[in-house]
Amino acid sequence: MKKFLFACAAMFVGSAVSAENLAGVTELLCSTGQAQICFETGECFEQAPWELNMPDFVVIDTKKKTMRTTKASAQNRSTALTSVTIDDRAITLQGAETWAFSIVIDIVTGRLTGAIAGDGASVTTFGACTSTKM
Repeated sequence: MKKFLFACAAMFVGSAVSAENLAGVTELLCSTGQAQICFETGECFEQAPWELNMPDFVVIDTKKKTMRTTKASAQNRSTALTSVTIDDRAITLQGAETWAFSIVIDIVTGRLTGAIAGDGASVTTFGACTSTKM
């Protein structure tokens, strides 16, 4: 039992050390790794983000209030953010472009959770962000 507790504690310490602290960062590189689409019929399906036409990477600029694909992407997409809120725990982004979306990025870990809603469907996605300044 003690070995199990020690292993659990080591996992938490390890994850805290490798956390991506985004305090003060204004330009983020984000990627989604998991997505699920649900329809008004109640059916839900796990999908790869690219199967839902989501770009592999996006750059979020909290000062300019924009979200865009990277220069290396062939998609060349950009959208304005209607709301950017930053506090000591999270960066919260909202916008709309045919579908409405909300994104929350944890300041300490860089973990991203997003929700996208449209006519009769919604998408939930999870990913991670880091600073574009390495």
